[in-house]
Amino acid sequence: MYAMQFFDSLGLTINVDKYCLVPSYEIEFLGVFLNYRDMIATLPCCRKEQIKVQGWSLLRSEVTLTDLASFIGLAVASDPAVDLAPIRYKYLEIEKNRELHRSHGN
Repeated sequence: MYAMQFFDSLGLTINVDKYCLVPSYEIEFLGVFLNYRDMIATLPCCRKEQIKVQGWSLLRSEVTLTDLASFIGLAVASDPAVDLAPIRYKYLEIEKNRELHRSHGN
């Protein structure tokens, strides 16, 4: 409570919905669960499912550069929780850049 009053006295607005009043070893930050007790980062189930669904749609349909860039964005955002993630999506980035160059950025 003291911290909230202090920040308020400085003119900083506290978003009470996002403020955690109870100390915790686990928190979700930028779509990744961080566990400070075990020092691990994991993806929430909904994020895993979203990556899986988008990946299958890339394999089954005509792929646009926008779809590919969206999938790469999801993969990059999962980087803190996935071992060797950059190795797994680097080829897709190379292909995306090759197609952008071939189509002159269109």
